[in-house]
Amino acid sequence: MDTDTLNHRLTELGVRGLDAYCAKLVANAGNPDVLGDLRSEAVAAMMFSTAGFTVEMRDRPDLWLTGFGQSFAAEVKHFRYKCQDSIDDVALQNHGDCLVEFGDTRLTEGYAAWDQVANVAR
Repeated sequence: MDTDTLNHRLTELGVRGLDAYCAKLVANAGNPDVLGDLRSEAVAAMMFSTAGFTVEMRDRPDLWLTGFGQSFAAEVKHFRYKCQDSIDDVALQNHGDCLVEFGDTRLTEGYAAWDQVANVAR
């Protein structure tokens, strides 16, 4: 979905905070990774909006949601191909008849994957 269509759809759904969101889209027009992240946030906003929540797009946390008597924040986690993924691909291709250790990011990133998610949540 292109940026104009995305913004139009968010506006139709009554999502708030679109001026700041659109400014981020313009500021990152040359960075496909960041644009992908921003589009993921928009998709999450649309999902929550169509599920009946009032949605405000923000910087941190990404979304503020209100609905069904509750208010809460949502941080959209972005996943990209990493060095560990290449290591895992090679291990899986050369597994023979053995089990393969998979996804241990402690050596390549200093933290286990679950620690990284917990750190973002904190």
